[in-house]
Amino acid sequence: MEVTTSAYHILSNLAPASFIQIIFYNLHHYKAQALSTLPTDDTLKLMMTSPSPLTMLTQPAESPRPIPLEVTVYGPYNALKAANFGAKRLLLCRKGSACVGGLTPEIEELEYLMDKIHIPISCLIRPRGAPNASLVDELHDYIYSNDEFIEMCDSILKLKETGVMNPLRGDSFVFGCLGQNQEGTAEALRERIVLNRPQCSYLVNTAKPYGRVLNCAFDHFAEGQDWSEIIPQLVDIGFTGVMTTGGPGKFNRHIELLGAMREHSRDIQLIVSGGYRCPEIKKLRAYAHEYNGNTIWINGECLRPKRHEDPETIDMGAVIGMMDLLGLQTTD
Repeated sequence: MEVTTSAYHILSNLAPASFIQIIFYNLHHYKAQALSTLPTDDTLKLMMTSPSPLTMLTQPAESPRPIPLEVTVYGPYNALKAANFGAKRLLLCRKGSACVGGLTPEIEELEYLMDKIHIPISCLIRPRGAPNASLVDELHDYIYSNDEFIEMCDSILKLKETGVMNPLRGDSFVFGCLGQNQEGTAEALRERIVLNRPQCSYLVNTAKPYGRVLNCAFDHFAEGQDWSEIIPQLVDIGFTGVMTTGGPGKFNRHIELLGAMREHSRDIQLIVSGGYRCPEIKKLRAYAHEYNGNTIWINGECLRPKRHEDPETIDMGAVIGMMDLLGLQTTD
């Protein structure tokens, strides 16, 4: 058992808890098979995306499948709080950037978390906040200048080179680039927003082997029927996830649409954001029950009220309440 215990401690620093549980479950119950046969790539993929056997034993067969919780955090201290409260993944943004919707975190912020966090970290890559839409000469959000795009590429490369992220843990980069279709009149250009495939493809290749998630830039297409054409493009480019509210406002207004998106995006992870306290989460869980348990996640900020002295502080009650709605346990 000494070897097994040692291996557990090593693996616990590299892999999600559910993956470790499956490995040791198999070691104890299928020793002969585990020692005589190495798992194939397909087997490993199934192990990584399947719920823990221990969790399945405690879940009633008729219960909707739990949805994993990703928490958006600003700065390393809030990241630690969210992880301790039960978050299954973190979307890390720079401390102090909540007022502009989040910016690329500093390398020092990830360095602080290196030996303290054992759940996946998604790192936001965003060089600036949203522009002032009332100013005609301002670029649309997620439409970046050449200098801003170069800054995004450099940020990914530096984060990879410094070793502050871990692909085996499931870490990923979150970004998105849009463009303007040059056809039509100048007045109509602002309404002709398209996915900037060259920029997205370059960032995706730069980010490999880490996960690659398209941020809420996707929401621009969710408002119409364009989303059904965009999702296959994202898979083709190499994105492994897409974040969306399903359209304007909170996601509770778009439950049916999100279900349709899930049907069209089985090859990519759907991360639902916005309105995390909505009771419609139960409806979302019903949709999740039909698919692999790791293909739908929900993202929430779970912050204290804005009147709080530090509005970027994680609200413990919000995280725990969210986990309850999602059917999660801290040991999942």
